[in-house]
Amino acid sequence: MQHTRTTTAMNSALADPTRIGIMETLGHAELSAQELAELLHTNERLMRYHLKLLKKVGAVSEHHHRHASTYEVENPALAQSCHILYQLWEEKLREEA
Repeated sequence: MQHTRTTTAMNSALADPTRIGIMETLGHAELSAQELAELLHTNERLMRYHLKLLKKVGAVSEHHHRHASTYEVENPALAQSCHILYQLWEEKLREEA
């Protein structure tokens, strides 16, 4: 039963295109919430919300530094999967434009 809840939570967390973009971006580098917000064209407060959800399900980990925290993907295979999903969504958006 615990495995089902964990899988459901992870699927729910990754059902959002912004969070897929975060995972895809973090697959390339460890970044702060501010850096992610700038790269993904959103505000830092919203970015922290998304990161909190991803951290809660174990998709990302947070590393505390002197002046800021950075985030990284916990599982490289998950980042690769998100990269593929992100590309598919971008293709779909281009087709609809």
